[in-house]
Amino acid sequence: MAESDRQHSGAIASVLDAMQARLDALPPHRESQREFLGTYRRTTAAVGAAIDRGQFDDPRWVVEWDVVFAQLYFDALDADLSGTGAVPRPWRLAFGAPAGLPPLGHVLLGINAHINYDLPQALLGVISDDEFGDPATLAARRRDHERIDACLLYTSPSPRDRTRSRMPSSA
Repeated sequence: MAESDRQHSGAIASVLDAMQARLDALPPHRESQREFLGTYRRTTAAVGAAIDRGQFDDPRWVVEWDVVFAQLYFDALDADLSGTGAVPRPWRLAFGAPAGLPPLGHVLLGINAHINYDLPQALLGVISDDEFGDPATLAARRRDHERIDACLLYTSPSPRDRTRSRMPSSA
């Protein structure tokens, strides 16, 4: 493995470790937040594996994006858990959802907040003005983004699967 590959793996591993530490530290009354964070961790692990398999046009950029994107979520979660700092409204809604909501509901609220609120900020943080003006670079970013979407698709249970797992069997 090349030194730059180890650095990429190290950055993703650090994000995964930070996610696991937060999962382990979630207080019992925040159990419902475990649903999104667990799904997000599995997706991040899948992105890391895809990087290791060479599936991205620009793996360095994907790692940078992944780290920036995760940090936006960590900032919101940490502010919410500590009660200090501003929690963006999309995250307040997700974090404040009733604990009795089905687990998939918590996953979807987290995905909504992260994709609709954090994603644009993360992309602006990792795509320079010059890159926005370069059609070839934007095309590569789009392809890598679509590959990340595929990682999400393969690591998140479908609503139908989640519903089946909660329904009593018919005899």
